[in-house]
Parts: sequence; structure tokens; C-alpha cells
Amino acid sequence: MGKRNWLIILLLAGCKPAPEVSPNKYAPKSSASFWINSNADVRHIDSVPFLDLSNLEKQTKVLNILDLFSLGLNNSPLTKKTFYDAQSAATEYGISRSSLYPKIKFDLMYLRQLQGFQLDTQLFQYYTTTWGPEIMMNYALIDLTRQPNIESNYFNLLSVNLQHNAEMQTVLKRVADSYYNYLYQKNLLVAYQSDLVDAQATYTAAIDRLSLGISDITNVMQAKSSFLQKKISVVSQEAAVKNALIALNTDLGIPAQTNLMVEDFPDPKSIHMTFFKPDQLLSIAHQMRPDLKAIKATILQRKANLKKAYAENFPQLTLEASGGQYFFNQNVTDGGNWLVQFNLVMPIFTGWEIKNTYRQQMAQIEEAESSLNLLQLQTMSGVMTQYNNLVLASDQLLLNQQYLEAAEIEYKGTFEGYKAGTNDILDVLNSQAQLADARAQLISVVSNYFQSKANLTFEIGLINKNEAP
Repeated sequence: MGKRNWLIILLLAGCKPAPEVSPNKYAPKSSASFWINSNADVRHIDSVPFLDLSNLEKQTKVLNILDLFSLGLNNSPLTKKTFYDAQSAATEYGISRSSLYPKIKFDLMYLRQLQGFQLDTQLFQYYTTTWGPEIMMNYALIDLTRQPNIESNYFNLLSVNLQHNAEMQTVLKRVADSYYNYLYQKNLLVAYQSDLVDAQATYTAAIDRLSLGISDITNVMQAKSSFLQKKISVVSQEAAVKNALIALNTDLGIPAQTNLMVEDFPDPKSIHMTFFKPDQLLSIAHQMRPDLKAIKATILQRKANLKKAYAENFPQLTLEASGGQYFFNQNVTDGGNWLVQFNLVMPIFTGWEIKNTYRQQMAQIEEAESSLNLLQLQTMSGVMTQYNNLVLASDQLLLNQQYLEAAEIEYKGTFEGYKAGTNDILDVLNSQAQLADARAQLISVVSNYFQSKANLTFEIGLINKNEAP
């Protein structure tokens, strides 16, 4: 083998083979291997920039839930996707209706051509010119698939529009969930901080009693343990608040590090509750849920597709017509020309394609009806579950307010008695723990009330950007 051949082999061995030769070289080596980007890969990927996230201008007011709804809807990539899906479906519906009209085209032709022939040994060449206008028309006089196809695209448009509405409601629910969870975590932090203040006071009192010789070091250590436990809870809850804010910002479509100022829960004593009956709520849900309506529209679309598949069995009659006039050299003309043609197409045998398409559409209708049935059951379950949660939270609201008031009075009295020497440290710690539990429970109940109210509003299909749930 010559030196030249060896050189070619060495060059090929040192280079990455072309993808058409060894495509597996362009993928990870194994399921446990990372794919290593080449410089070209990185350049291609980096050529697509990240989109700028919406930033809040200088926040001039505390945002309420309606402000957050507006912010979330304007920034959500989910609703943007369904919006453009709807735009595409609307265009497709318009395209389908174009079959109602004849297609007319105007054609202006100009041809300049060099031709030649040979006579004996002599070559003769000459130029020819041909030009002229022509109008052409094509129209389906009889096409039984046309109307079902228009109906199919119309019902598909309804379905996609309703899916957009459903996605908007889902975004609103996600924003409400994140917002109420953030408020819950913030208020729980405030409660833990109050618990820490109480534990600090107890710890200080225990040290004072020790210095006076009326208590021992055990009481101090018990108070210190409770104090440190409360401090750990505060530190942990501060992280929970930050994470809840990050989740809220993400659902709003703004940078995670944005420091929002949002409206807090109202005073629990100002909450007034009125309820619809469960049957009324279920009736509203069946009428208003956009996802239920979307599946109904999908069923109508597939029934239109079924009619379209059945119509394929029938003949189609098409009219084609054209007319024009051509001019040649020295303005010689053909005097005008026209054409009228009728085409009748009748399917005889299609390899069972039409029949199987019909069967396919029947199966898709049944599949959509099963989806509707499943969503009905899920809707009823969701409505009843959130209704029960809301009733439970409203029942607990007054009880937990009374529980907190009683726990505050008990702790105050026990702590004063401990400082006076009439109560033991365990009495103080027990009443302190009870007060902490009462604070946490009331915050949880308030949060559950608003969460359940928002979820119930979503379940019945009435959540919207103009009314707080």
C-alpha cells in the first residue's frame, strides 16, 4: 500500500465520520453517557436567544388578586399558545369555506422561441412569438364532502376557542393557589415570630427566677429548649416564604427574584359566607365549564367528520372552464378560444379505505364521548370536594378564633403566675404550645377557606380576571 493511501486512512481515523456514514457517532455513546456538544452545536443552539421576561416597573401600589390575575394572563406562555392555536383554527375554518366559491385565475402568457430546421445541408432558423390572456375557473358543482368538512372545521374552532378559555381559567387558578399559599406562608412566619417572642419572654423569666434563687437550672434549660425550637421554626419558615414567592412569580411569568408587595388576607372577623346548594353548583358547572363545552364541540366535529367519510361514497361533479385569446407573429390570432368541461368522479373500489375511515371516525366519536363522561365525573367530584372543604373551613373559622382568644388569655395568666411564683415552668410551656397551635390553626383555616373558595369557583367554571374568587 502506498504512502498516499496510508495518509488517507490516518486522516479518516482522526476525523469524525460523516453522519450519513456513522450516525451513531452524533448521539450519546450509551444510556449512561452525556452527549458532548461540539462547537458548531453550541453556536447553533446559542443563536436562539432567550425571550425577555416581563419585568414589573417600580411598584407603586400593593397588588391585589385581580392585579395578579391580569399580570398572570398577560405573561403566561400557556394562554399565548392556546391563543395562537385558536388563530390557526379560525384560519383553517376560513380556508374550508373557500370551497363554497369558484376558483378563478387570470393567466397572461408570453413565449419567445427560436426554432430551426435543416434543408439539404443548409440550416434555417426563425423566431416565433406567442402571447395572450386566459381566464380559468374551477368549481365543484356537487361535492357532498364539502359541507361536512366546513362543519368539522367550525366545531374544531369552537373546541379550540373553549380550550383557550379553559387554559385561562387554569392559569387563574394556578395564580390564586400560589397567591394564597404565599399569604399562608407569610402569616405562618408572623405566627412563628410571635411564638418566638413568647418563648424569649419565658426564657428571660426563667433566668430571672434562677438569679433570685427561686428556680433551678432545669427550668432554664426547658425554657431555652423551647426558645431554640421556636427560633429554628422561624428560620425554616423564612425559607418557605421565599420559596412560595418564587413559585408565585413563576406563575405570574415574571423573574423569580422579583420582590412583590401583595395584599394580605382580610381580618377573619370580616369574612361573611354565603353558599349555593350543591345541586345549584353542579348545574352551574355543567353550563359554564369551558373544558366540558370543548369536548362537546369535539364530539360535534367528529360527527361532522363521520358525515364527511360517508359522503366519500357518492360521486363528485366538477366544472372546469377557461377562455382566452392567443396572438402569434405579425399579430396573427386564433380568434379566441374557450373550454367547458364537466368531470364526474364516482368511487368504485378504494381498497376499503372509505369504509375503514368511517369506522375510524365512529371510534373517535366514542372515545370523545368517553372523555366527556370521565370529565363529568371529575367535575362532580371536584365540585363536591371543594364545596365540603369550603363548608368545613367556614365552620372552623369561628371556632378557631375563639380557640385563639382562649389560648391567649390562658397563656397570659399562666405566664404572669409563673413570674409571681404560683405556676410551674411546664404550665407555661404547655400553654405556650397551645397558643402556638391556635395561631397556626387559625392561619391554616383562613388559607383553606380562600383556597377552597378559589378552587370551587374554578370547578364550576366561573373563575375570571374581573372578580376575586
